[in-house]
Amino acid sequence: LVHYVVQVLASDPQARVLVSAPSNSATDLLVERLVDRNVPRNQMLRVNAYQRDERAVSTKVKDCCDMLREGEGFRLPTLDEMLRARVVAATCLTAGKLGALKAVQAGVFTHVVIDEAGHATEPETLCALTHLAHKAQKFKKKAILTSASNSTPEKVLEGVLLAGDPKQLGPIIRSALARKHGLAMSMLSRLMNDTSSMIGYSKDGALEHSAVGHRMPHACQPDRFPDTNGYNPRCVTMLVKNYRSHPSIIELPSQMFYNNALQPFADENDVRILTNWEGLPSQGRDFPLIFHGVIGDDMREGNSPSWFNPTEAMAVYRYIEKLQERRKPPV
Repeated sequence: LVHYVVQVLASDPQARVLVSAPSNSATDLLVERLVDRNVPRNQMLRVNAYQRDERAVSTKVKDCCDMLREGEGFRLPTLDEMLRARVVAATCLTAGKLGALKAVQAGVFTHVVIDEAGHATEPETLCALTHLAHKAQKFKKKAILTSASNSTPEKVLEGVLLAGDPKQLGPIIRSALARKHGLAMSMLSRLMNDTSSMIGYSKDGALEHSAVGHRMPHACQPDRFPDTNGYNPRCVTMLVKNYRSHPSIIELPSQMFYNNALQPFADENDVRILTNWEGLPSQGRDFPLIFHGVIGDDMREGNSPSWFNPTEAMAVYRYIEKLQERRKPPV
């Protein structure tokens, strides 16, 4: 995803990209990776909600932010500041506020990139897209001038990229009513679902499926696209090379969810370094995976909505402690 943004900036001097994600941490990570790829910081603008605690922001990201005086938090950028940036990064919800700057009417963005789109609710995704959708109707490659300005070129929205995995954790929706009305399904998942084009609404507003309709172009169709894991290469790119895990770990999810498409490409020395660890129940069997049953109680503090299990946390701590001891050089 970061490589895509870098290539867009390099190939089109007039490109201006909105980079977004549902969480601050994911958005900050994109900014840090772009800085690491030598995108000039004076060409990037990280937009934050004014109430965000600046102590939670790294120095690398803070250098790309619009801030008030030290200790007074963040502010929304002006339209001129938006126009000076080639990359604007914001969470999906904050991106929706950019319309208040009339930046959308000026046609600021040529490309919109949303990371972790499989985890975002559809309204969150639309916050980053809705105000820009009208640009997609203008399929012109050259910039035009807006009626509001004689000097600001209006960009044509040339690309929308949703990056994520609809097979992993989806939107976290606690309301049964919201789930009933479809908010537990991300836009990415809806577009890639075989029956997504057949979804309709009943009289009470609940989601229902109809027998009428055709598959969405983003849906998996192995009979039509056997060489690209069932997906239309003009709409979907499925990343199948796994550079993190031991082959035994990705084997089961590959069979269950990805039509056996995942390929292990991690460095052998890295993924097999602990296959003979004495803490493994299957020591020597080349299967570095532990299932540890824990009987504990879920707890929470006061009115906090978050739950924790001290017994589970202690079990994880002990494993980490053992692994760290293994790394200590012998005396």
